[in-house]
Amino acid sequence: NQLSQVLSKNLSIKLAWIPSHKGIAGNEKADELAKLGAKQGDRIDLEIPYSNLLSEARTSAAAQYRSHLDEEFRTKGLHYDQHFRSQTLVPWFTKLSLNMEEIVLINRLRSNHYYLNYSLYRKNIVASKACPCGDPQQDINHIIFHCPFTSPKSEKLISFINNISDIQNDIFPLLKNYSPKLIRLLLAFLKSNNLSL
Repeated sequence: NQLSQVLSKNLSIKLAWIPSHKGIAGNEKADELAKLGAKQGDRIDLEIPYSNLLSEARTSAAAQYRSHLDEEFRTKGLHYDQHFRSQTLVPWFTKLSLNMEEIVLINRLRSNHYYLNYSLYRKNIVASKACPCGDPQQDINHIIFHCPFTSPKSEKLISFINNISDIQNDIFPLLKNYSPKLIRLLLAFLKSNNLSL
């Protein structure tokens, strides 16, 4: 009970972080006394608030979830991992006023799994990833920016994209910023071309 002796002498004690296992004499002594106190000292019964346990459970679950994602992204979801993966556990759409159709659209685009030949071909659902217009690849960027079949109805969408970004011919970087107007224009564009993703 050296602490009691120090306190009885009316000495002040300051707590500070010091790196461990570096051969610092005072720190080595403190470590020795802490171990001794843990083995021989009086047991103090403190009730741990349940909120601490909940916090630990959340932290543990988050770590397990991230570990699971790391493992999954080794073999699938590479596009999503490279472009959109977030460290937060809060869904991207939480603070946006979007309907389910808009959320599903963006989730499909971000995951690169949608009902266009480029995506369907990777799943062996269609025989070719080509667009009916003759382009070798019918993906979301093609139908927004290049396809002659959809270009008559893409003017509003492309105009909006050009006003908010210098990025040309690639929708994916814009899907990180969650512009509700962009999402609604995308959905309207797809519907006007009778495309469902």
